[in-house]
Amino acid sequence: MSNLNFLHSGGNKVTLSAPDSNPSSDVNLKLPQADGSNGQFLKTNGSGALSFASAGNTNNMQVLEEFFVPCNGTAVTMAQGSVSIQNVTAQLQATDSLVDVPGSTISYQPPSNTKIVIYSFSFQYRYDSSATILGFQPFLDSTRVYNGSFSVRAQTYSMMKVHYQHGFRIESSADNSVGQVTSWNSAKTIKLQFRRWSGSYSGYIHSMGEGLNDSGSFINNVFAMPSVGIKAIGSI
Repeated sequence: MSNLNFLHSGGNKVTLSAPDSNPSSDVNLKLPQADGSNGQFLKTNGSGALSFASAGNTNNMQVLEEFFVPCNGTAVTMAQGSVSIQNVTAQLQATDSLVDVPGSTISYQPPSNTKIVIYSFSFQYRYDSSATILGFQPFLDSTRVYNGSFSVRAQTYSMMKVHYQHGFRIESSADNSVGQVTSWNSAKTIKLQFRRWSGSYSGYIHSMGEGLNDSGSFINNVFAMPSVGIKAIGSI
């Protein structure tokens, strides 16, 4: 095997070596005419001509980790440890008081260098009266994130799948109204609470008025399991 040595004035050298195995044919690599820009890399056109090019993704913000799973009680292992997932097995009728949405509660710590935590919760709701109005509000630990609130409205026989997302930012200043914090170095609890407008505007969550059962047949008042997820975005 042939080597090409570049000797430094201090006595050490840099060596370029031929491949360990004999190439199937001669390999001719032609260097670029000039040096590239800072951060560029050397690439080939497949015919031996080398040139400098920029990396495909120069944004240092990347998805660090994520999951989105059914709420069946099976924990998810992430960078900072296990994340418990609630086991939801039944539909729930709204009341006049705010209560936790089953399946929505998770305790999560993101990886180091995270700047945004995107929380996702997917669930089904259905009518219970001629005019159903349900209100939902997220919490970060015990803090009400009121600018992340949303409502749904349904008429008789109406039902809908909802996919809710909220982004929690980690910045130099805090804003409780949107769940913005200055640090997230330990587990924080995220959850949704909900209630009905009044007894005349009730409704159900985790339920379909009419839907397919485990044998593929239509039945009334079918349980619909929710799903929950997290996406952590930051620098790598």
